[in-house]
Amino acid sequence: MIKGNIRVIAFSICLAVIICGGVHAASRFEQIDNYVAHTPAGVESSIDKLANYLAKSSGDDLGKTRAIFKWITSNITFDPEAYYSGVYGDQSAAKTLKTRRAVCAGYCNLFNALAKRIGIESVTIDGFSRGRGYQIGSTTAKNDHSWNAVKIDGSWHFVDCVWGAGYVDDNIKFVRKQRDYYFLTKPENFIYDHFPKVASWQLLENPIKRTEFEHLVYIRPAFIANNLKLLGSRQGIINTDNACTVVLESPDDVLVCARINRNGAEVGDASVFVQRDGDKVSISALFPDEGDYTLRLFAKRSDDPGNYEWAADYRVNVTSRTNITGVFPVAFETFHQKNAHLYEPMQGLLKSGSKERFKISAPGAVAVAVIVGGKWVNLQQNGELFEGDALITGSEVQVAARFPGSINYQVLLKYTVS
Repeated sequence: MIKGNIRVIAFSICLAVIICGGVHAASRFEQIDNYVAHTPAGVESSIDKLANYLAKSSGDDLGKTRAIFKWITSNITFDPEAYYSGVYGDQSAAKTLKTRRAVCAGYCNLFNALAKRIGIESVTIDGFSRGRGYQIGSTTAKNDHSWNAVKIDGSWHFVDCVWGAGYVDDNIKFVRKQRDYYFLTKPENFIYDHFPKVASWQLLENPIKRTEFEHLVYIRPAFIANNLKLLGSRQGIINTDNACTVVLESPDDVLVCARINRNGAEVGDASVFVQRDGDKVSISALFPDEGDYTLRLFAKRSDDPGNYEWAADYRVNVTSRTNITGVFPVAFETFHQKNAHLYEPMQGLLKSGSKERFKISAPGAVAVAVIVGGKWVNLQQNGELFEGDALITGSEVQVAARFPGSINYQVLLKYTVS
């Protein structure tokens, strides 16, 4: 009896860690995923045979649910032609298993059929999604997506095998890219891109309305994966006359960058400035004209050599234009990697012949200099803060820092001189 209680408690703790920890569970389920990857072709001919095989992947419902998710996302291909034409065809579980192609209904039906054979309770949830091409504030009269809810250890959890399998690219082709984010996604995260027709299936203590959902910040999996948090409003539409600033809470080892897009074209780097102050990251943006813009955020771990991943979108509506003009200085990767913080000057276009005050925090730096007109002006150090004046000449000004263990300076910022 005691051993049994310990096993149940351990299982519950394991499930809580997986769900509360962002659900990036690939490493936790390595043995199960490997088992699924070696599924014999002979057992894939019927739902009963496949279910019996997947049931042996684990001794508990959590592991078996993982096996179902992994097999479907690895083997079923989304059918964009059927989806966008509205001619779905037979989306039964048997047909989906046979053809290996489906829209969301087929994915859900196959998941339910396999779960039922294994003895796991699951249902299909119909609703609205913020998928390919979605813009914040967009409305639609019809529900456009389906996903599953599955009961594990007495509680309901979300599974989206369609989005967990991959995505549809700009050429309307399915690209398989498995994403564990959509396996047991926490309700408070799932609501950013999935809105169920029945409010109770939000699984939230305080369900939101459809209009609230449509105006939420467009949060992407990378936002959650990097443990970023919104500070303040979850409103995804910003109305401004010239500029805006978004502030996030971010772990020390996460880098954030941002871009502004308008009608599919990117506005210059100097229109956005990102910097850290402790555990807070501020993203400031300037807009050249009236109109609608997308402020897109990207993130990655500082030790990740790969590319930044799309993390979130804001829709910025510039309603009128003030007389305020300007650009930000260009910040180099080292500025972000070293957690530097610029206080002044924030104006990226400096006037030739002017005297400017430079003030910057550069943690760990042993020296910071302003390089102007070929001359080096060393800033005075007070702890992590470096400060001093420089006469602006030439066509470009750089701010560079030297860190312990190197005799070389690394450029942090660049200004243009007019």
